[in-house]
Amino acid sequence: MPSTDAATGKYVSVREHYDRLIDMGNDPVLDPPVLKEYMDGWDGEALMDALCLTPGCRVLEIGVGTGRLALRVLERGCAQFTGMDVSGKTIEAARKHLSGYPQAELVAGEFPFDLPGGRFDRIYSSLTFLHIEEKERACACIAALLDEGGRAVISLDKDQSGRIDMGSYMVRVRPDHPDEISAYLRQAGLRVYPVRELERAWLITADHA
Repeated sequence: MPSTDAATGKYVSVREHYDRLIDMGNDPVLDPPVLKEYMDGWDGEALMDALCLTPGCRVLEIGVGTGRLALRVLERGCAQFTGMDVSGKTIEAARKHLSGYPQAELVAGEFPFDLPGGRFDRIYSSLTFLHIEEKERACACIAALLDEGGRAVISLDKDQSGRIDMGSYMVRVRPDHPDEISAYLRQAGLRVYPVRELERAWLITADHA
């Protein structure tokens, strides 16, 4: 990745960024209530309600992080949970938090280039699509992984700045627009519902009809 001069910091990869966050002790699962409420501006109960989870669901989270949303899903109950993340250190943190759920499997991989095996009844992602360059391919992969009657829920960050500035370094991101992602999902054969606007995100829900 290109870098700037020392005065403004350098760009690092997405994987390195999240590895560094773990090294700095940044773990959203351990956030105090006020920070957890802040994070809900991107997903929270709105995303959980949109998923319409049932006890027999096979669930995939793209960008599981340390398990902030995964814990909510598992507490509600599902038959199988798979969480993917590009950061190995993040996966290790999530593995500790989800250790009490034998149906949870965590894998390191970069979506949509690395895909889990099998099909899923629910696929969701929050604060992850901004890191995906090949968005059309990602939407096609989500459609291919959804079983008949399945549902995908994607939270898209409203921030259009194109970078995350951490002070000592920066991360390039690829801003999303809900119309674009909705169009890709329709093109992949999914039925897309009207976009719901949250405080800090757009929430897209799509079904495998």
